Amino acid sequence: MMKPLRTYLTGLLFVCGCLPALHAQDSLRPALKKPVVIEAPRGGLGSAAVSSLPIDSALTSQYAQQTMSDLLLRHGVFVKTYGSGSLASIGVRGSSASHTPVVWNGINLQSSANGQVDFALLPVFLFQSVQLNPGSTSAAWGSGAIGGAVMLGSSVQPGDSVVAARASSQFGSFGENGQALQFLLSRSRMAVSVRGVRQLAINNFPFRNTTLAGSPEQEQTNASVFMQAATADFGWMPGRKGNHRIGAHIWLQENNRHIAPSMLQLQSNATQYDRSARFLLTHAAALNDNRTYIRTRAALLLDELRYTSGYTGDSSSITTGLTQITETEINRILHPRAEVNLGINNTFSQVEVTRFLSQRSMNRTALFAIAAFTLRPHTKIILQFRGEQVNGRLLQPVGSAGFTTLFARIITFNANLSRNYRLPTFNDLYWQPGGNPQLKPEKSWNAETSVNTMLHHGNWFTALQFTGFVREVYDWIQWIPNGAYWSPRNVWQVWARGAETRIDIGYRRRKWKISSSFGYDYVRSINKRSISPNDQSVNKQLIYVPAHRAFGILTVQYHDIYFTYTHQYTSHFFTSTDHSTYLPAFTQAQVTAGTTLQLKQFKAECFVRVNNLYNTAYQAMPLRPMPPRSFQLGMRIDFQSRTSSINTK
Repeated sequence: MMKPLRTYLTGLLFVCGCLPALHAQDSLRPALKKPVVIEAPRGGLGSAAVSSLPIDSALTSQYAQQTMSDLLLRHGVFVKTYGSGSLASIGVRGSSASHTPVVWNGINLQSSANGQVDFALLPVFLFQSVQLNPGSTSAAWGSGAIGGAVMLGSSVQPGDSVVAARASSQFGSFGENGQALQFLLSRSRMAVSVRGVRQLAINNFPFRNTTLAGSPEQEQTNASVFMQAATADFGWMPGRKGNHRIGAHIWLQENNRHIAPSMLQLQSNATQYDRSARFLLTHAAALNDNRTYIRTRAALLLDELRYTSGYTGDSSSITTGLTQITETEINRILHPRAEVNLGINNTFSQVEVTRFLSQRSMNRTALFAIAAFTLRPHTKIILQFRGEQVNGRLLQPVGSAGFTTLFARIITFNANLSRNYRLPTFNDLYWQPGGNPQLKPEKSWNAETSVNTMLHHGNWFTALQFTGFVREVYDWIQWIPNGAYWSPRNVWQVWARGAETRIDIGYRRRKWKISSSFGYDYVRSINKRSISPNDQSVNKQLIYVPAHRAFGILTVQYHDIYFTYTHQYTSHFFTSTDHSTYLPAFTQAQVTAGTTLQLKQFKAECFVRVNNLYNTAYQAMPLRPMPPRSFQLGMRIDFQSRTSSINTK
């Protein structure tokens, strides 16, 4: 009795663990008697050796009509936002916004112009699954995956005969209203899902202008946001054997935002209009031996951004971008304990910014390989490799070595060491004035270990996850003053380390259900290299990297009535490299109460939410006030009809 307990406690003292990895411990896929097509990119092995921070599914459902920045904020992720509905980016483990790509159905959506993705333009409603992988995975996903990756999924699978529909509407303070619709049709060999979302917010909230004497109350102006987006996902299984899957995905979106003035500006007339069209075709096949899988993707991404300052002779600009991605990979189960994944990826990018960046293009071809070996039941080694050529120039190859095992039956140990990289963006290379064509790619070494465990006892459920990480980035690209303008240079060497803790506790008895999640992150990310003899940034925390973050989520449900309270804490963070300026720590809290009503095939849900419950005045960017306490009221109606399959064979 004591030995398992001692083993368990000893394991907890090790830093490490990853909940998804627990499910990946079993031996590699068993020989399959029926054709089962594995459609997941990299065969599901791309992020198998790094930790994953779970996204609460109930909270995802509650925030379906919000944006991805709102959802990730509730899970302890630091979101750097210029205000409600304005540009929002995330920093994971002390990295910058360009170090965390967004991967949509296996396609990297990072802008080739600035390397970022605006999380305020990602409606949660459009995606079937959301996952945050904080570990470094350049070998799997390519340039930029130094801090982590956000994985978005929206595929549909043929199968049961289902007809389903969802309609929701939401209204809130400061002129907010939004509607969303979804329709799903599934048959034995085909499935189609169509989603649409529309959101509008005036954002004319009051705030105290602390830059003026007496901090008078003012009303935010020129801050309205309008967004509408639609996706269509199609899945088809041709033939009777069922060993082929064909998928098509379309994502159309346009956004019209007014750029609010800072506290130092009397007014602003600036606007930003974005529109994008994304197309993705996929094919996955299982060969006759049912041990070989081939997956192919072809994507076309079109983006346009029109910025207008509202004044004559100003810096208005139009940014257009085009990205073509084609990728093929082969997954082969060599042995019940050995599996390999080989692939080739070609990415062509083209960007133009009127007046600032003439048309530029980049062609990248990458070879990647993943090998997974099961040494014994519940113990696996995963090796990854990636070599890439950019415009005919070969980059240094990158790779990773991961190890995961299950011991004492309930504790998962996970470790990973990786070499990663990030290419300079078009803005870094060619922006006029200031672009630097001589920039080198950033390179990094990343290591992480983690441990997690899950316990069930009676009506109780507990999950613990603890992760430690260290990362060193060389040739960090930083824009610095260069005469009359700023210019990027490979000047910094950034050393980041820290720890992440997640605790989930659940209880269920009869009509009662209680679930809670708590998390705490510590990050220390400093620059180790001096730019000049008087450089005051050496050995100081990077700007916009809070050292401490914590959050809690508590949901109490009785029968069809639920109550959710969320709370986040962000420590102070610096806004200048010499630490002469900073923004103070702040807390945010939200409370949501709702009820559901089931009537045969219909299910209705209504809710009321209070954001910024304690009316905290705070800023995530200097001089950019955030909304005070606000209210939201919403309703959702679901319909689902499930009948026997039309084709029974």
